[in-house]
Amino acid sequence: SALDSLKFTAPRSAAQLLVLQVLLNEETLTRDEVDSIGDVANGPELISKLRALGLGKEHLPCARKIRLDQWQRLKRYGEYSLTPSGKQAVRRALGRS
Repeated sequence: SALDSLKFTAPRSAAQLLVLQVLLNEETLTRDEVDSIGDVANGPELISKLRALGLGKEHLPCARKIRLDQWQRLKRYGEYSLTPSGKQAVRRALGRS
């Protein structure tokens, strides 16, 4: 199955673990939320490291979104999420089947 071929290694970084725990329970996280939860200045780098542990962009995608900011200008942002298979792989790696 696709899940069997998904080999995810649990991270050792506390920041990465925190972000994964929230992604398991929330639908999506923005870059600002990743920065805040992980207490990091570069959320995309943290996400990149999680992807390198086996999730890849396929199981930890970033959906591009557009909204209006407070000055009514278009603002582009991304929302990270775990796919159902990604969530299963993370739970398995963290010992939470």
